[in-house]
Amino acid sequence: MIKTLAKLAVLSAALLGASAQAGLLEYNFADGMGNRDAAGPVTYTSNGVDLTIEAARAGASAPVHINGETGLGVSGNAVAEGNRIGVGEGLILSFSPAPVTLLRVITFDTTDNNEPVGFALFVDGALVGTFNITPDLDLFQSVDVSGVATSGSVFTIQGIAGTEGFRVAGLRASIPEPGLLGLFGLGLFAMGIARRRAA
Repeated sequence: MIKTLAKLAVLSAALLGASAQAGLLEYNFADGMGNRDAAGPVTYTSNGVDLTIEAARAGASAPVHINGETGLGVSGNAVAEGNRIGVGEGLILSFSPAPVTLLRVITFDTTDNNEPVGFALFVDGALVGTFNITPDLDLFQSVDVSGVATSGSVFTIQGIAGTEGFRVAGLRASIPEPGLLGLFGLGLFAMGIARRRAA
């Protein structure tokens, strides 16, 4: 019995490793198709999970602006922002099926005056953290948001600093795997029992 459970632990660990790759979601918003305003929400799909994106400004809807080279912004904002995401503007990201865990936000920043640029992240309507985009460090930056409570179905990325704004070029997220996590936990439990009996 113990040997069987120990084998189950090894198998579940292997499955968990495989599922971590299978459950990874990658969204690239720089599609190379030129600059345009979306007529409505835009939808992207990764690994069977649909992501619908809308734009908002001061609590009202606004068109999503798609830049084929640098990603998504909010259309019709101040000239200095160039259809990027400015202070008080944001993108609303809805995943289906949900929940998902947001891991990274890939940003594009063209700020050349070393001013702070940043965004607030809301998950299902609750503020979970604020993040800085380092001016002039690199045009594209991968911002790690995994250190906050980022599992949910609706995420809002809202600009909080920077007169020139920024774009969201891509996202990385993952799908929770409760069944495999339970199997992995059972395997660890079995290994613990086996160690106690062997001692």
